[in-house]
Amino acid sequence: MRTIYPQPGHTEQELRDLLASKQFVHVDCFTISPKVGDPLRYTSGQRTVEVEPWDAPGTLEQYKSSAVKVSGLAMRAGIGVEVDEQSLAMDYGPSDRYYGLSYAQAIKLGRFDGATVRRDRYFAANWEVRGRQPDWVAGIPMFEGRFSTVDRVGRSHAEFKVKSALILLNMRMPRKSYQAQCNHTFGDPGCGIDRTLFEVAATVGAGSDAMTLYTPLAAASHKMGTVHVEDINNVTSIRTIKEVVAGSHVLLAYPLDFAPLEGEQFKMYPGCARTYTGENSCETYDNQAQYQGFPFVPVAETAF
Repeated sequence: MRTIYPQPGHTEQELRDLLASKQFVHVDCFTISPKVGDPLRYTSGQRTVEVEPWDAPGTLEQYKSSAVKVSGLAMRAGIGVEVDEQSLAMDYGPSDRYYGLSYAQAIKLGRFDGATVRRDRYFAANWEVRGRQPDWVAGIPMFEGRFSTVDRVGRSHAEFKVKSALILLNMRMPRKSYQAQCNHTFGDPGCGIDRTLFEVAATVGAGSDAMTLYTPLAAASHKMGTVHVEDINNVTSIRTIKEVVAGSHVLLAYPLDFAPLEGEQFKMYPGCARTYTGENSCETYDNQAQYQGFPFVPVAETAF
């Protein structure tokens, strides 16, 4: 039996009695939580649904009935640790926007990568008229998972695969691998370096585009580092620096979603070669004590 989450002023028993009467209405509500930005809330009903989500007690959230339609995510009960994979369909119009981009563009550019999606079902005795909200009795979570792959995307329709949280059990163990390079990522808790101490506030120079940013502050230490650039919707895009021409420009490994304007501000952070010694290494940042590599392990191409 799935967990029942009563709405304010109701009890679990009321929902059990309502379901036993076989005279009720229900609506499916979808919550899409992207890694960047606020959650998107849509409903399969013909009007806006206002309920108290089970993961946010004490707050009322609105699930909008708009041009964006979400469907899918069937419920399945089973025993074991097999990853449950479901299909999700999304229909949208040409005027619908996700942080300044059309939904088709946002999906193609990976704005939904890493997002989680949840389907909940809420029950009431009937639909009330004259625009009033039904008296929702309780809700039941039906499915929750992570966006996996995009099967199809078009101007008005997209289809995804969504996998349950059991996908985390597919993670290889042990987490660390024996390799010559450091297992840490520059600036993470294991590395221990505060990247903000090396932050450089730069200005977009003339001739810059989505792939190249001209700035006299470009330095050799920024190779393999990152740039943080905000677009007109205040969404920060992060890109890896592939190449650097010191004092001139940086070349990004992947283009920005937009062409930055001359004079705009952006931030640059240095990179790390993840080696014990050498250029842009732990030695450069006086951080060899945190090195987590195995420098004497031969590389895969070594032949004897």
